[in-house]
Amino acid sequence: MPEKEGVIKFSYSLQGNRDDFSKDLELIYWRDFLWRHNLIGVDENGYGFGNVSIRLPKGFLITGSQTGHIPSLKPKHLVHIIDWDFQNNTVVAKGEWKPSSESLTHAAAYGNPEVFAVVHSHNNPAWEYWKDKAPTTDPNIPYGTVEMAQEIKNILGSEALPVFVVMGGHYGGLLTIGGSLWEAVALMIDKVYENK
Repeated sequence: MPEKEGVIKFSYSLQGNRDDFSKDLELIYWRDFLWRHNLIGVDENGYGFGNVSIRLPKGFLITGSQTGHIPSLKPKHLVHIIDWDFQNNTVVAKGEWKPSSESLTHAAAYGNPEVFAVVHSHNNPAWEYWKDKAPTTDPNIPYGTVEMAQEIKNILGSEALPVFVVMGGHYGGLLTIGGSLWEAVALMIDKVYENK
């Protein structure tokens, strides 16, 4: 039985309301674009999938957990991840919404100073097509875990940006990591629709 979507596997604390950022509108624009292309949404069990983030001067801004059913996000649906600790499996955030279940995976990508955006999507046919052809995480490692974060660090240590990653232990799960949000979105569109 496939793993339930959107389950947060780390401890987190929300430390008050977040600031508004100039990046809010950019993040919302491209997230809604992905939603219109069915790369963010709700699965057959009613669980939201997909998320997008962008680097900030401190931390990163990410779409909140279980927002896949919302056609057009508002700033209140964005969460500012201000700190994280892989060893203790914790995230510190600001905002009104729970942080995405993939927050630690995104945090691992931002350990590379050249990374400015991450897109997580789901597409089963593309996942099946690209598995083991593109960089693929260990099939025994589930999403949203410290182990997945380490897998992303390892891939980024051996691949040039932008990077397309198949999440081997997360059926349908795909990641793109880029030097800009447009780059990460464009790579996702290209890889999902290239094999059609």
